[in-house]
Amino acid sequence: MTLHDFYMVCPTIVLLEKNEKCCVDNKECNCSECLKELIDVDGNIIEKWRNNVYNALRRAQLLVAPSNSTKEIFNKYYKDLKIQVVEHGVDYEDLKKDKVKHDKKNIAFIGGINKQKGVDILKEFVNKANSDELKFNVHMFGTTSESSLNKSSKNYTYHGLYNREDITKLLEENDIDLVCMLSIWHETYSYTLTEAITAKVPVIALDYGAVSERVQKDNLGWIIEKDSSIEQIINKINEIFENSKQYDEVLKSVNHYLNNLKSVSENANEYKEIYNKLISNKSNFESLNKDLLKEILKRVPEKNVTVDNSDLINQLNIERASHNQRIVEYDTTVKLLREEIDRLNKRIGDVMKDEEKYNKILSSKRIKLLEKIKFIKL
Repeated sequence: MTLHDFYMVCPTIVLLEKNEKCCVDNKECNCSECLKELIDVDGNIIEKWRNNVYNALRRAQLLVAPSNSTKEIFNKYYKDLKIQVVEHGVDYEDLKKDKVKHDKKNIAFIGGINKQKGVDILKEFVNKANSDELKFNVHMFGTTSESSLNKSSKNYTYHGLYNREDITKLLEENDIDLVCMLSIWHETYSYTLTEAITAKVPVIALDYGAVSERVQKDNLGWIIEKDSSIEQIINKINEIFENSKQYDEVLKSVNHYLNNLKSVSENANEYKEIYNKLISNKSNFESLNKDLLKEILKRVPEKNVTVDNSDLINQLNIERASHNQRIVEYDTTVKLLREEIDRLNKRIGDVMKDEEKYNKILSSKRIKLLEKIKFIKL
């Protein structure tokens, strides 16, 4: 199983208390309030959630994480899980041109920028750019959760949504000198970082998760403290641009990283080796669902035909896809049933209101009728 996010640690996924502050290693977090505010769950279900998740994860022969940071965080909560780190591969078109020197520097935010990704910081950057307080221009490639930032203004250029295969060219064409990776949560890998680096643009990042890990490991940019103020971030960017010698050294590291970057095909081969090794060990199948395994084996051709590991992997993937499809269909059915129940409850409510209304009318008429009968008798 590959761990792509922190859903199995907490159903809010990003490990931010109320989307404001990282809660990893923070024992003062109020999980009940956070769960209610973010996903409308009553009560603190975290202990039960993690117990159930642990019982599921420990059945896996191996867990794969895309970064050491992800592995370490999972092991904080599930201490005896076997986790192997396999970084993602990427295919990209190499830029042959050298960076063109220009007078005013350009920084960029790329991707989908929301609260977790540093939209508050971007907003302060734009405000300062508009009032000519910055020595550099600010660019935004992608979109943000703040509508006011989804349009260009003085010293700020909003480029809008882009295709992933075009981002390296866009960064080059707009003379971007530095990409800001100012997420306030522990990302598990960050393809956005990869996009910046394949465009041969260094990054500045807060000291969180895989972004910090990857930048420091290969000298792909600069890391600043998690709680850095906007003034400290701006000062650091100015310092980066003023020290051209250090900037050029980082560019050399970026080029070295790209020369040794793993391709998607090489990454696939890594996974193939991992699965082959697991499949070759018969003891790994002892915990498999016996009925499922029998069904798989029924589909294996009879004697005189050799079936290699890839065939079994494909069959397992087919079974998994079928299982996932059944889950989707089940969830869809449940959703439709719940919607129908909501409609029926509403209708019942309407009928009860009508009944109450008619009862009042009938009661009123009954009283008037009794009064008439009483008057006639008199």
